[in-house]
Order: sequence, then structure tokens, then C-alpha cells
Amino acid sequence: MSNGARLRQEQETCHAMLVELGKGRLASDARLAHWIPRGARVGVHRVIAMGSLVDYLVEVVGMDEHTAQEWKRVGTALGTLPILAGAMERGEVRFSAAKEVTRVATPQTDGEWTEAARQSYRAVQKLVRFKKPGDLPTTVVQPEARSSRSRACVRT
Repeated sequence: MSNGARLRQEQETCHAMLVELGKGRLASDARLAHWIPRGARVGVHRVIAMGSLVDYLVEVVGMDEHTAQEWKRVGTALGTLPILAGAMERGEVRFSAAKEVTRVATPQTDGEWTEAARQSYRAVQKLVRFKKPGDLPTTVVQPEARSSRSRACVRT
């Protein structure tokens, strides 16, 4: 086998493994998003005498504090957004996109935001930016609704 053929075989093997691991990571994120709010409801942190669920996630699961707070917030929000939660479970929406969408999606706008969440993370960030809960991805945000800090950053 030539060096080029060996390299191509190694590339294909590496690609297949990374695809498999990526799918596993998506499934793991969906399971975390399901179990964290359940843990909050039952007080899982009390099993080992932790002061809060966030403390538990930091010490036991290995998250940093900000990440633990975000997972708790997103997991709780997914309890009211069954379409988005289902899309995460099927690996159609990544946690990073769901994290952004849960800031603005409501049970009434769950379907529209789930569709939007299938886009790239950057695209989802742009859609969510300056929106408020209940807005749709297509809602046009008026310039006056944007924060003064954001307007100050825009160069003319």
C-alpha cells in the first residue's frame, strides 16, 4: 500500500470515528438536558450533602459554575419546549443552539424556534439577538429596541 493510500485510509478512519463521537456527544447533551432538571426537582445534590444543584454539577459532573448554571437554565426551559427537547434528543439541534433559543422561545413559539435552531450556532445567535421572549425568528427588531451599549459599538 502506498503512503498516499495509507494516508487516505487513516483520514477515512479518523473521519468515521469523529462522526461517531460527535453523534454520541449530541446524545449525551440531550440526556444531560433531560436529567439536570429532574435532578433539580428531586434535590439530587442532597444525596452527597451539597448546597445546591449548581455546586453538585461543578463537583460531581465536572462543569464550571457558569456552565452548570446554563445547563440548569436550559434544562428547565426545555421542560416547557417539547419540540425543541425532542429535536435535541434526535440529534437535530445542538446544545449551543438550544441554549440561545431557550432565551426567547415560549411554548407558543417552540416549533418556529426549533426550526431556526437547526441552523449554525452563529446564525442562531444572530436570530436571537435583541429578541424578547415570545418573539419569532422572523420578528424584526426595531433599532430603538437595541441596547444603547450595542449602538455605541457600531461605527458610522
